[in-house]
Amino acid sequence: MSPLTVLVARERLTKMVLAAVVPRKGPDKGVALRVATFIEELGCAHLDVITKSDREPALRALLREVSRMRAEVGGGRSIPEASPAYSSQSNGIVESGVQSVEAQIRVMRSALEGRWQTTLSETHEVWPTLVDYSG
Repeated sequence: MSPLTVLVARERLTKMVLAAVVPRKGPDKGVALRVATFIEELGCAHLDVITKSDREPALRALLREVSRMRAEVGGGRSIPEASPAYSSQSNGIVESGVQSVEAQIRVMRSALEGRWQTTLSETHEVWPTLVDYSG
C-alpha cells in the first residue's frame, strides 16, 4: 500500500487543525464537504474566508469545489490565495500544522500499538480515525 493521502488545514487565529485521510488528491465532493464543515465549525460559514494554498492544481481544484459548495448554501465568499512559487516560508502556519499532526500521529500510533500489543499495518482500518483525532 502506498502512503495515505492526508489533507491538513489550519485556521490562522484559533490554530484549529483539520486532518483527514482523503481517497485521492483533487476535487472530491466528500473532502470538499469536510473542509466546508470545518469552516462552519470555526464559526465562519457566513463570513468571507481567505483560502491559502500552494500552487498544486489538485489542491486548488479542491478549494474551488469548497467555494462552490459554500456559495450554494449562501455562505460567505472563499477568496483563493496561492503562495509564491518555491516559497515554503509563506505557508509557515500550515507547515507547522502538518508537523504537529505528523508528531501526534506518531504518538497516537505508539500508544495504540502498546495498548493493543501489536504493530499497526499500513492497511489497518484504524488509520483514518487515528488521523482525524490527531488533528
